[in-house]
Amino acid sequence: MLTFPFAREILVGRMKLKSLFALARSRGLSGLDMFAVEISAYGAKRVKHGLDQNELALSSLIVGVGFLADSAKMSRKIEKAVRTAKRFGCKRIMLVPMDALTTGKGWAQISAHEKLEHYVRGFGLAVDIASRSGMEILLEDTPTIGSALSSAAQCRALLDRVPGLGLVYDTGNMIPSGDDPIEFFHATKDRIRYVHLKDVEVVDKGAGDRTIDGRHVELRAFGDGVVPLAEIVPLIAADGYRGPLAIEYKRPPGGASLAAHSAQLDRFVRAGRALVEPLSPEPVLTPVPPFRWAYIGSGAIARSTSRQILRTKRHEIATVFSRDAEKRAAFAGRVGARPAPSLEAAINDPAVDGVYIASSANSHAELTSQAIALGKPILLEKPFTVDHASGQQLFTLAKERDVYLAEAMWTWFSPVARQVRTWVNGGQIGDVEDVQVTIALGILPFVPRLKDASLVGGALLDLGIYGTTYAVNLFGVPDRIEATGQMRYGVDVDEEIMFHYDSGPTVRIVISIVKSKGEMITIKGTKGTIKVPGFHGGGKATLIPSDGRRVVFHGNGGYDNEFDLVAREIRAGCTESAFVTPQMTLDNLKVLDECRRLLGIRYPFEAAVVA
Repeated sequence: MLTFPFAREILVGRMKLKSLFALARSRGLSGLDMFAVEISAYGAKRVKHGLDQNELALSSLIVGVGFLADSAKMSRKIEKAVRTAKRFGCKRIMLVPMDALTTGKGWAQISAHEKLEHYVRGFGLAVDIASRSGMEILLEDTPTIGSALSSAAQCRALLDRVPGLGLVYDTGNMIPSGDDPIEFFHATKDRIRYVHLKDVEVVDKGAGDRTIDGRHVELRAFGDGVVPLAEIVPLIAADGYRGPLAIEYKRPPGGASLAAHSAQLDRFVRAGRALVEPLSPEPVLTPVPPFRWAYIGSGAIARSTSRQILRTKRHEIATVFSRDAEKRAAFAGRVGARPAPSLEAAINDPAVDGVYIASSANSHAELTSQAIALGKPILLEKPFTVDHASGQQLFTLAKERDVYLAEAMWTWFSPVARQVRTWVNGGQIGDVEDVQVTIALGILPFVPRLKDASLVGGALLDLGIYGTTYAVNLFGVPDRIEATGQMRYGVDVDEEIMFHYDSGPTVRIVISIVKSKGEMITIKGTKGTIKVPGFHGGGKATLIPSDGRRVVFHGNGGYDNEFDLVAREIRAGCTESAFVTPQMTLDNLKVLDECRRLLGIRYPFEAAVVA
């Protein structure tokens, strides 16, 4: 791959666009990074034709963004970028902060903390929009110290706040902040999705970015600067990185003719190939194979998730185990998997990348503890366990064994729930005063297991859990809980639960599996309202500000999104999810324990009412 700063030459006629593409192809390059403004200036049709004619890919679309813009304006910008990327078959959009150029002193006067909050809002919005089209949003460490994104600590702070955001590791951009390129890599490697190879030199006088000690950083050809590329490239390869390697190219001195560019490009490409060719015959791109699952359980939720994920072709089900041999064989046949005679055989199969446990909730703790001992990553269906204590035990065991473990709470893998949290935390509706949650679907006649307390039947841990987790993830564990409900068939069928916060809103949660009142969350604040219909697997949320235009946000709330994100985390070497963290799961279990205590819900396999 190559990043080309050729816009000036092409626009003033010193070079033709087709010469640029021919130059790249003649040097054996596989693709280009291009700015959205370049594509717009040259004409998207011309660019697409030139890339296709020369068998080049648009590897990354680079988009300049003002993070001080309001959400509606930023949404339009990102949606336009997604349309452009989709036209070119590009899956990566790199956002470059432009506020320092467009707002001048206004951006300079904002504190680093305020800049981070603007980035969290903007990048979070972009990730959610792009994820609907299967695209990835990337952040690049920038060489401008005032950007608040030039050091490893600053980039890490943003990455930790925005799940799903990838990092472009530019090997020279951290030099102005005083960071070491290799230490920067180690601090951020779990989120690196793209690499820009760059060499720079620090000089006393120059026109490049300023360093923390007032000097300047100038781009140099590979080997002429201070970046230890000969150490970095083998390091990232040894760590398992198999994504693109882009050569960051420097315009030749003393002229910008085609001949000058040709000679300069030869120098960069030779140096780049010298770095990567010893590592692999094809170090640039490795196709990602489908993620292969061991399914533990063959019931309704296993059937639902399998239908969605198999349609994507990004996932396969390698093995199936459930205790009913006949159902196991039938389900395995439907999904093209091998029926396994035991849990161990299903998980230990060498074809398996990860384990999805979709058994009845009463067996979650037992099966998951056995699976953790076998050492493969685990996605455990909700409810994670029936109580906080057993949930804590599983996370502790997973941490001891260094095994990925996450709850399959698909609501919070959805970009819609994350967008609602961004609106609430960003003050889009002011101070939240009242929250109404309703999930009353009348499904009891159609789901027989809900009448069976031994299978953790009832409303609270089947439907109510979606309402409680939404409230807990937005506002935290409540200071006080009230709960009333009705029992039928030995299980809870109706509840009304109140969460009280000493310095926050009151949350009312209405739950039922015998009445059909619909599904909606309404969050009212001092400056507006948020409405989320069908919230537990929702694909839409609406922001209704008191003094502005409503904003409707759409996102993929399907199981495929959940499985995609989990597979990505597992492949990145994570041992817990950034989307549904262990703390999120445990906080909700703690709240559910208290609700059960107040309602008097006890399952037959428990010794006593939860205390």
